[in-house]
Amino acid sequence: MPCDAEFERALVDRYTQRLLDLARRELPDVIRRRLDPEDVVQSVYRSFFHRLKEGRFTFGDHDDIWRLLAAMTYQKAREAGKFHGRLRRSAWRDRSLSSDGAPTGSVEPESLEPGPDDLAMLMECLDRLVARLPDKYREIVVLRLNGEPIERIAASVGRSTRTVFRGLADIERLAVQLMR
Repeated sequence: MPCDAEFERALVDRYTQRLLDLARRELPDVIRRRLDPEDVVQSVYRSFFHRLKEGRFTFGDHDDIWRLLAAMTYQKAREAGKFHGRLRRSAWRDRSLSSDGAPTGSVEPESLEPGPDDLAMLMECLDRLVARLPDKYREIVVLRLNGEPIERIAASVGRSTRTVFRGLADIERLAVQLMR
């Protein structure tokens, strides 16, 4: 089957609307807020034409092309639904924003400023964290909490910036463990 620009244009003109309709049906509304059916169809065409140029397809008639494109669209829409439905990025957890930028249906906090109890809890957590740190990390944490840039911290403790970054990552893991 020829794969030139004219053939590609004719194929796109012939099947795009039907593929868009299929992608629209297969993508849940909540996913369509993140991913347009057009994105799915473009991905289908990209994969289809790439594989066609590699010679991976043979077709008996135009119905075979439609069936393949429809199957690819169906699979890509389903995979997108799974991808955007996974726990950390679940589209079902998205909240709409009102015109003023606040999440709709949300309750505004009384104050955005921390109170004395919040600050006391923060200080207690920091004291516990710093007390459990190895000596080589203690100075890094104190300097970072004082707002020092990584390069200055590295120079102060006689370590590379990479070591400081690695130390901060270790400290973050330790802090998460403490929070649990």
